[in-house]
Amino acid sequence: DGDKDGIIGSGTPSVDASGKVEGHDYDTPLDSDSDGTKDFLQVSSQAEITSHPIDIVRQGGDDGQFSVTVNGDASITYQWQFSDDDTLTWTDIEDGSYYSGANTNTLSLTAVTEDIDGYYYRIKY
Repeated sequence: DGDKDGIIGSGTPSVDASGKVEGHDYDTPLDSDSDGTKDFLQVSSQAEITSHPIDIVRQGGDDGQFSVTVNGDASITYQWQFSDDDTLTWTDIEDGSYYSGANTNTLSLTAVTEDIDGYYYRIKY
């Protein structure tokens, strides 16, 4: 707002029949599901965790699982993380070693040893 009148730019913009401002390099809005309605016009419900993971205590060599139930957005993606410094930093988990299901709603831990004793876990979605 160079002239500090509360309006960005000057003049009256021209608008085409679909409502797109002409004379600017705006991208065409996405329609990711190709249903003919632009994504910004579609309403989706916000994802909500309805069942939270619970603490587990395991002896060396035991297996364990953390699970969540999420309702709302069918296109949700999951990423489990761990913290080994009392939740100061978080690291994305990848399948392998102790872990499987790092990108699902259920993280499985196989043959747990004392190496990961005291770790905290959370899920990002």
